[in-house]
Amino acid sequence: KNLIAGYKARKRFYTSEGVEANLKEMAKCAMCPNMCRFDCPALIASKRETYSPANKVRIGYFMGMKHVPMENPSAINTMYACMNCDACKHWCPMDISAGDCLIEMRQELGKRNLVPAKFEKLKDRINQNGSIFDQSIFTKDSEFNIDMPNPQIFYFIGCMSAKNRPNSVRATIGLLKQLQIPFATRFADRNC
Repeated sequence: KNLIAGYKARKRFYTSEGVEANLKEMAKCAMCPNMCRFDCPALIASKRETYSPANKVRIGYFMGMKHVPMENPSAINTMYACMNCDACKHWCPMDISAGDCLIEMRQELGKRNLVPAKFEKLKDRINQNGSIFDQSIFTKDSEFNIDMPNPQIFYFIGCMSAKNRPNSVRATIGLLKQLQIPFATRFADRNC
């Protein structure tokens, strides 16, 4: 009798009024034995068990089901402790991406104006100058702005590499030039 009653009420475990995130996928991920935890960069870097993929999704599920308040600052920060690299999905027997689940919860937080201020600040910078930095590094007169005729390779230079590891970028550019491989960076046409 309890089994049938539970089966009839199963949707209440996956639905919550006003929440559009895929709570069913989140519940499946949260109940997993958590094998993905050994390959999660956020967990490895932070050394905080809260940041394991299944635990992040579990907290998101509890937020969606209103067991944890959406306004909880610690829970909100946990929703943003994911690089969306899908390393978790490679280990997942159910082929679930914790990152995709967390993106949906971030969208829920955005609808409720609960995005942490530091991310709003980054968004404003990107909208203002196309970079996460105070001043854009994507300029026409940058040494990294290269556009050879008929390029065979597009060398994508990330903003963090250009800003924090310019010697590495210079070495790669030097190697491509030494090998006489036509390439382009189109640095001035890009945004972060």
